[in-house]
Amino acid sequence: MFNHLKLLEYDRYLSLLSKLGPEPSIGRPSGETANYPAVFFVDSANGVSTNDGKSPLRAVATLQQAIDLTTTNRGDVIFVSDEHAETVTVVITVNKAGISILGAGNGRSRPTFTNNYAGDCITVTAADVKIANLLFLASTTSACTARINIAAAD
Repeated sequence: MFNHLKLLEYDRYLSLLSKLGPEPSIGRPSGETANYPAVFFVDSANGVSTNDGKSPLRAVATLQQAIDLTTTNRGDVIFVSDEHAETVTVVITVNKAGISILGAGNGRSRPTFTNNYAGDCITVTAADVKIANLLFLASTTSACTARINIAAAD
């Protein structure tokens, strides 16, 4: 669960966003459009698939659900709880350019992913994706092809 100390850690991550991703686009001077980065939260212990993921209390349950909520090239950030544990039975596809996926915690107290099928755990098909601080446990199948497969141009 995201608690007060974890939220302080996320504040620290947010301060680093200017170093991680593109600047938000402000749009026309009249202010008709604004395209600021969105932040989404993932927590397998407390998240629900029907949540919007926009706060720790409304976290989604899986990384793929959060990826699906992001917008391409907006600079969106996905924070994954250090208590998150996901057994992957179908590839997680990162198909939105310009997003960042950041895990909370340190050492073994980080979000964990275990590949439980013959294939990649995560496949990145979009450019300018950043992934940091996730822990990949030993696969439960010997046919696991990759923890992270980079299939994008850059």
